[in-house]
Amino acid sequence: MPKNAIGISAVLLVAVILCSLNAEDLKDTALHQRADTTRAQMLYPIDYAPRFAAETVCTVRMAGDAYWAVSDWVIGDEIYKTYQDPSVDSLNCSYPFEIDAVAMHLQFAAAGSLYASADIEALHPDLSLPSCPYPGGVIDISEEQTFYIPQAGGYLIMINFEEPVTVTEPYFCGFFFAGDVTALGIEVVLDNDPYLCVNWNDWGEGYVDLVDNEYYDFPGNLVLYSIGRSGGSTETVLPQARMAWPHDSAHVSSNVHLRATELVDTILTSRCTFEYYHTTNGWTEIGTDYNADVTLRNGVGPASYQEGYSYSWDASSMAEGWYYIRSTIYDATDNVGADTISIYLDNTPLEPEFTNPVWGDTICDSVTFTMDLPDEDVSFMQFEYIAAQDTIVASPAPLLQSMYGDTDDDTTDGNYYTNGEFGEFYNAPTLLAGYIRYFANSGYPDIAKDGGAWLTDRDIVEELADSMQIRQNLGAEDDNFIWAVEEYFKRKGDDFDVRLSNSLSIEELDYIMGYRSGAILGAIGQPYGHWLGITQVDFSSASNGEYPVNLYETKTGSIIQSTLRFNPLPEVMYNGSYRVIDLALGIYPKAYSASNAVLGLDFNPADGFSYYWDIPEIDETVYYIAGKGADNQSHTGEAATRLVLSCEADYISGDTNGDGSLNVSDAVWLLNYVFDGGPEPLPVLMNGDTNCDSAVNVSDAVWLINYVFVGGPPPCN
Repeated sequence: MPKNAIGISAVLLVAVILCSLNAEDLKDTALHQRADTTRAQMLYPIDYAPRFAAETVCTVRMAGDAYWAVSDWVIGDEIYKTYQDPSVDSLNCSYPFEIDAVAMHLQFAAAGSLYASADIEALHPDLSLPSCPYPGGVIDISEEQTFYIPQAGGYLIMINFEEPVTVTEPYFCGFFFAGDVTALGIEVVLDNDPYLCVNWNDWGEGYVDLVDNEYYDFPGNLVLYSIGRSGGSTETVLPQARMAWPHDSAHVSSNVHLRATELVDTILTSRCTFEYYHTTNGWTEIGTDYNADVTLRNGVGPASYQEGYSYSWDASSMAEGWYYIRSTIYDATDNVGADTISIYLDNTPLEPEFTNPVWGDTICDSVTFTMDLPDEDVSFMQFEYIAAQDTIVASPAPLLQSMYGDTDDDTTDGNYYTNGEFGEFYNAPTLLAGYIRYFANSGYPDIAKDGGAWLTDRDIVEELADSMQIRQNLGAEDDNFIWAVEEYFKRKGDDFDVRLSNSLSIEELDYIMGYRSGAILGAIGQPYGHWLGITQVDFSSASNGEYPVNLYETKTGSIIQSTLRFNPLPEVMYNGSYRVIDLALGIYPKAYSASNAVLGLDFNPADGFSYYWDIPEIDETVYYIAGKGADNQSHTGEAATRLVLSCEADYISGDTNGDGSLNVSDAVWLLNYVFDGGPEPLPVLMNGDTNCDSAVNVSDAVWLINYVFVGGPPPCN
């Protein structure tokens, strides 16, 4: 028996009990009026995450355009059926036919939640006549799905099957309303050309033909149809694995986050095993992941963050050097597909970090820079500075996603999926294409060329859409998006670095967008899975940890104003509320051409790498301070931090309680902070670092006491 066939029988039994007492009375009062012919909004279930879609879509509908709307008919716990034949000449489809989704055009008088499922049924072998098909046994049925109707209006309610349903002859597609739906005021939408034996409705008393029945004759056919593709096959399809992160030839360290994706996406897979290869021991298993769920961001349905096939590899005890990494994906019968990349493992990477002063601090006439470096064989660190901006800007060309994804060469028709097109799902490639054009116009023209010829925006968008498998998956799965970004920039000259972050920080954003003149692409999951670009950050207007930002938004093809905060996760204001950025990609040029002024070098790691800067008479403004170095293997690394140079501070160094004077009460304030968890020193924590050892502890209180009572040295700057 097909899956869930028993469930539908139980549902229909409930329908008999709940609806037989009043359904006929309601349906006797039905009436029709002209439908609102404004294009209906496509609506997907709250947990929408389709895995299958057509490369070439066939929309099988036995109805014309919306014309009538019938009110006072739908009560709930009832099923609607429409006859479908993909081989009708006007549809240009053929058998075998794979059905991905069922859609129904409805109008709602009120907002609320709708619970519905879809099914595919064969023709009844005994009750069907050549001239009058009749619904028969269930071939397949979807899970019950939840929709939130945001407001009154017309909607296309779209239900995808977990796997495509293959048919080889005409069939019925069905739409089941669960529970009492009268509060929603549902109106079924019809065309204006009724004919018999095509539209059926059962509310527990058996099927009635909606065009000819004892209650109310519908003046048209239900706008209820199926979407799929021709060419279904029963041949065995093998998995195709691809490493999504890290990229081939990447340098990694310590805890390596591995991600893999399966490309066919029309088969059930069971697990993914990650392995590494070294000449000493051959292939060694790292670990196996059994959860293939990965976030799909399509600009239509909500999304929750899922990493797909992934594994965190603790490689901290491994020897430095080159390794092969292999991902092997298994299907339900242990057929496999594998992908192999090479990585360089360096467990003491040259990744410096400023420990003093910290990002955003204010300095005056002198400062001692100190750095933390995990690399034990660094040969030197060079300190540099360059003026920064209060507002950092990246200016992509804002593209409108509905202009792309078309199949009929008409880019002005919205490119709707119900017309066999894909513009609704083109958020990810459109966003990235806007930044590619921006970088091309900022000194990197080759990334927007092919063999010396300039690519149009459409060329770039469609190339990215193919790489991200947008049409296959109806949106961008995170792993495909990450891989496509890496692959595009590597293939177009390999002039850019791509950085993946699961928890973007303001320091990281400033480094990528400000210091390295790059771009930040952030992924949100609500109100729908969507990628946004951060195009501007205003540091000078930040207040209470909130930063004014501008966002590149592809659904409207515009730049919108917003706010960014860290709570502690990064969150951006979008559609009236804060949304978590659960994944971010930084893209920035590898070469750095800005003219930094060199402060000096430190060749002695004995006391940690540091540099004392006696600040000359330079403009009091915002600066990036960079630390750049090299180790004995010629590996290089850098860090940068933002500092404000100003000698107009309204506080006294060491005045930890902010009362405008320097005395023993400041030492008491420090001791309360250190030992009793009292408030931090004011106005910033590091004002309590009175001895400038890059830490706030009891020695700073002792320093203050010595200064106040025995004439010791004053608190340092």
